[in-house]
Amino acid sequence: MTQSTLQSPTLRKRFQRDSKIHAPVLFIDSKGMIQEATPAAARLLEHSPREKLGPCFFSLVNRRNLAQVTRDIEDMTRRGKTKVQWLLRLWTGRKRWRWYRATAYRKVPFDAPDQIAEKGPIAIHLRDVHDW
Repeated sequence: MTQSTLQSPTLRKRFQRDSKIHAPVLFIDSKGMIQEATPAAARLLEHSPREKLGPCFFSLVNRRNLAQVTRDIEDMTRRGKTKVQWLLRLWTGRKRWRWYRATAYRKVPFDAPDQIAEKGPIAIHLRDVHDW
């Protein structure tokens, strides 16, 4: 490949899109609805590739962790918080609770911080506690 081919925007986009498939990430909107889940996230949450995750991320969160998670998501959508971390239990496809470390990220537009809630999804990166 030539240097100009490696710097092509389409090649970069294709690489970025393909590389995120290997990371266990859930993309949710400001109301907690799951917009997209990578195959790695579905596997980590013990769901089969054909099985769809619940429509709402909050329905997967244990009730003891739910208040903190909803408060943090609200802070991200309304107050501009860009990163939060949790150690929480999530409901899996095998009908059991498992511990996960979750880190949620949100890009904040510097030019219009009052329009944060309308900007892109929140990315929640998951990691099994046993992987620590």
